[in-house]
Amino acid sequence: MKKLAPLLLLYFSQGLPFGFQATALPLILRERGVSLQAIGLAGLLAAPWLAKALWAPLVDRYGSTRFGRRKSWIVPMQAGLALCAFGAGYVEKPEAWFALIFAMNLFAATQDIAVDGLAVSWLSDSELGPGNALQVVGYKLGMLTGGGLLVWASAVLGWNGVFSVMGVLLSCVFAMSVFLSENPSASREEISSPRLDFSALLSRLRAAVQQPSAAALLAVVLPDAVAQGPSQPKLVCDRGPFSTKTFGGTQWQIYGCSDSRSVAIVTAPGSPAIPFYFLLAWIDGVYTVSGEGTGRRDLTAKAYNEIIKLTRPQIDALVKETLKTN
Repeated sequence: MKKLAPLLLLYFSQGLPFGFQATALPLILRERGVSLQAIGLAGLLAAPWLAKALWAPLVDRYGSTRFGRRKSWIVPMQAGLALCAFGAGYVEKPEAWFALIFAMNLFAATQDIAVDGLAVSWLSDSELGPGNALQVVGYKLGMLTGGGLLVWASAVLGWNGVFSVMGVLLSCVFAMSVFLSENPSASREEISSPRLDFSALLSRLRAAVQQPSAAALLAVVLPDAVAQGPSQPKLVCDRGPFSTKTFGGTQWQIYGCSDSRSVAIVTAPGSPAIPFYFLLAWIDGVYTVSGEGTGRRDLTAKAYNEIIKLTRPQIDALVKETLKTN
């Protein structure tokens, strides 16, 4: 447990910005009047996760043996994550958010290379299975915190407060990472293997990406990986309407979805907020709110501020309505 707990926290910190980007960032951008086309391109901010294989050999090969070969990467990347989170609370322009969140994904993806290497060299054979499980659990917890819990808390803290909380969480993990004890003698890798100089390493990387099979792989994987982000259920929300509710002073109709857990909240006929809808989606054990449309932003923003304050019993009551025979 002495080794597994730090790994859990490090993987948590990597999932935090990705979850925020996938769920919370589109809401912030929509509130600021950013076009749907620009919001759709925000998925490209996760590109470092796909491209990290290009610099993985550098991370794996180079580092200070005195400070810790993996810590040489883990600690500065974690510091970069925390600084970007704090910095995001002081900017207002969408372009600045894009740059900071891209940097956070770059730091997290690079750190992931080093943390994976640390886990392999750090854990015994009997610990590798639990370590792999904690990798998934920690990353998912980070995604749920960044894309679920902090979105819910934004109603009280505001988005600047959310960024500050992210910064504090990432700073705590940074403090923990500084005190990691990396024992080179316990490494299971071949430390004595011959090292390539930098130019030779770049030559090998260049030869690898120029292979026809590499181009074909990127052509298939890149669009899908960038567009999807965290996996979400494909919902069909065509059951209803079951009732009409008032959110933000305008009328909205309630529709049921194919998973029997999610709810679509659609502008009622004649509403000045038309066309717009919100989706209360059940994802990985929590409800997340997303919205889309071209209705009046002042009205949809007011409705959004009320919808995100719905308690779990209130959401359950809406879901129960949609399970009735229409």
